[in-house]
Amino acid sequence: MSTTPVTPKLTLPSHTGIHLFYLALVIVLGVMAHVWLSEHDERLLAEQTVKVSKQHEADLEAQLKALSSVTAVQVKAVQAKVATVKTVPQAIAAIPELSNFPLNARPIPSMPDDVAVNAVALTQELGACRTDRIELGSCQQAIVLKDGIIAEEKTQIAALTAKPKFWHRVGSNLKNGSLLISIGILVGKVLL
Repeated sequence: MSTTPVTPKLTLPSHTGIHLFYLALVIVLGVMAHVWLSEHDERLLAEQTVKVSKQHEADLEAQLKALSSVTAVQVKAVQAKVATVKTVPQAIAAIPELSNFPLNARPIPSMPDDVAVNAVALTQELGACRTDRIELGSCQQAIVLKDGIIAEEKTQIAALTAKPKFWHRVGSNLKNGSLLISIGILVGKVLL
């Protein structure tokens, strides 16, 4: 009796099952890496969007503060001019600065306090109108700036709430991967 060592035969079907298993595993890992990378890129883009939006919001807030200070200075100048008017000649001198249209105000010789209308009252009214016009323009610009700030905040909220769905995709890909692995195992068992 001769004893020859028995060498196990490696069959093609047993190797195919193992290779299919590893191929499915590599595919699943590749898909997971791709999903993670795309989610990472989206997160970086969202952070960049928020950063730019915050800078734009800060610029709008600075413009709003500057507008408020300019408006306050203009209103004080008009109010100071109106406060200095006590006589008809002062009123006649102040009317062109407070009105956008020429009034050609001249005193009536027979009535020293009147100029076709009461000049002091007209000056006060024009001063109030000018003040209201300045404040209205300022409010309109402030509304536009505040709308811009609100839009920037909405942009930031949208960028921050669009959180990456990485784990949801990982779960979905694991389901698909487990399906592929199960098929690979079944094919391996059938071919074995």
